[in-house]
Amino acid sequence: MSKKYISENNPNISKSALYIASTSIAELTACIVRLPFEIIKQKMQVSSEASVKNIINGVLKMQGAQSFLLRSYLVIIIREIPFDCIQYFIWETLKEKGQKCNKKIKLNIKDEIISNLQKLKINIIKKNINYFIFKDFREFYEKHPVIMSSLSGGIAGATAGFLTTPIDVIKSKHIIYGRSYIETIKEISKGGYLSFYKGCLFRTCYLFFGGLIFFGALRLFSFKKDKS
Repeated sequence: MSKKYISENNPNISKSALYIASTSIAELTACIVRLPFEIIKQKMQVSSEASVKNIINGVLKMQGAQSFLLRSYLVIIIREIPFDCIQYFIWETLKEKGQKCNKKIKLNIKDEIISNLQKLKINIIKKNINYFIFKDFREFYEKHPVIMSSLSGGIAGATAGFLTTPIDVIKSKHIIYGRSYIETIKEISKGGYLSFYKGCLFRTCYLFFGGLIFFGALRLFSFKKDKS
């Protein structure tokens, strides 16, 4: 919705700016609804207080309602906006590149690949040589838009997850220990720059699969909607 509104009112806007602006607006709006639940969830994970009511009362007494909401909002958007901007930008870019790609593999490369594959005793590969090598990539893209959208989303999610891991580490430490961002960064940096990438492998993997499912489902249901 935000992408459509921005493009209609700013026809000369670049695609990069369009993706970033529309994603940021969507995320800022979504965070307004999501932020109290996110912070309460994180407090429950690190607190011995099992009651949601007790956690809310404790936070409000220490910080006040306005401070709690503002701090929570800033903490979430600092992580979510960079992640979503990178993810959606990569996804849209990969989709465009895939749609425009119409290059066939050169004959000498084909011959080399075929000769190497024929040495293997894997029938399933041999049977699909003609399809995967001789067919145009664009044809595959058009026949399987859901698969391509899913793969693009997985790559986008994994890349965005890896690049924003330092932000996620800083955010988590900041919320758990209640220190300022400067103090949190200084504390993490004592362990070296790799400390900012703790958990990056797990984060990258689960966001890859999350991107596969989310963008695959998004394309699937939009495709069905267009058909109907």
